[in-house]
Amino acid sequence: MVFGLAGWALLSAAAGLRGTTAAMAIVLALLNLPWLSSRVERALRAVPVELEEASLALGASHAGTLLRVSLPHAARGVLGAVVLCLGRSLAECAPLLCVAPATTEAPLTMALWRAPTGSPGAAVSAAFLALLAIATTAAGRRLRAR
Repeated sequence: MVFGLAGWALLSAAAGLRGTTAAMAIVLALLNLPWLSSRVERALRAVPVELEEASLALGASHAGTLLRVSLPHAARGVLGAVVLCLGRSLAECAPLLCVAPATTEAPLTMALWRAPTGSPGAAVSAAFLALLAIATTAAGRRLRAR
């Protein structure tokens, strides 16, 4: 959460995005990119080397082997990693919305999520984000388990 707020503030100041949803999305993408790349790398390393060597021996290029052999074989792991990363981003978005400073340039979507503490709107918003994060995490784990 500290990285998210600091990144949001620095990106807002440096790029002139001033507390917009785009600034928050970029910060969350940068925050989750290392996790996503390690999961995708793990899925690609699970592809049997024999399949890749056979493709290369038959004259396919490295790019062709990646596109026609490795990615189709690792598709479930890559898709599971993407869905889990989406769940992580949604889960990290809620605290940022709650503690982010209010700005006049904040988009309407952030204003709608910012209900006064203790109001029914705040409870509904928190429950919705929690359920969305749980659902995407469960879907990602189920995809990875196949």
